[in-house]
Amino acid sequence: MKIKEGMFYRAYNRSAMRMSTKVRALKVNTKLIKYVGQTVMYCGFPENILPGIRNLCAQKNYGWHVHGETRIDIEGVATLDENYEGWVQDVLKRVLVVIVPGKNETKLSLETPVVEKYYDLVLWFLPKLTNFSKDQRDMLANRIGVLLLENLELLTEAVYSADQAEGLKAVDVRMEQLRYLVRIAKDMKYISIEKYDYFAAKTIEIRNMLITLNN
Repeated sequence: MKIKEGMFYRAYNRSAMRMSTKVRALKVNTKLIKYVGQTVMYCGFPENILPGIRNLCAQKNYGWHVHGETRIDIEGVATLDENYEGWVQDVLKRVLVVIVPGKNETKLSLETPVVEKYYDLVLWFLPKLTNFSKDQRDMLANRIGVLLLENLELLTEAVYSADQAEGLKAVDVRMEQLRYLVRIAKDMKYISIEKYDYFAAKTIEIRNMLITLNN
């Protein structure tokens, strides 16, 4: 069973085990529900790769049933010999437990910080593209906008993949491409030096986060 939570679909406990081992290798995390004293296993993926997940299920002859807008059941994945307890122990050996506070404490975000940081940068920069001249909107501004959004998709997919290295490397390359395109926009005076400096500082911060995530 997959549950939609914002921009992502997540599977918990046994569903997470079946999803990450039988459908697609996804990064599995844990969180400790402090006020009930229970550790929960979960994995997830961004909504934009849902068609790919469905294709994988079709290739493996798994059933696919959509229930409303927030739940998807994948059938035929469970097997009699599955070892859930052993899988849990393996996950706990390699994953840090994230503590989810009680009801009277501030709720922690379950989103990956680097995705949120990049999302904020995209949200800040996209409106700036309207300042470009009409001829450059069809070329430079459009290219920057497409690259910004495509990189957001690449980043979310890489972060939620069990094998992050190649995906994060591709994201880092795109970040460098973006920096040069925005530098051109600055030199052509479509954005100010101050805005360029802000963009450059944020990209450095995000790229440092990617390096940390990949180590």
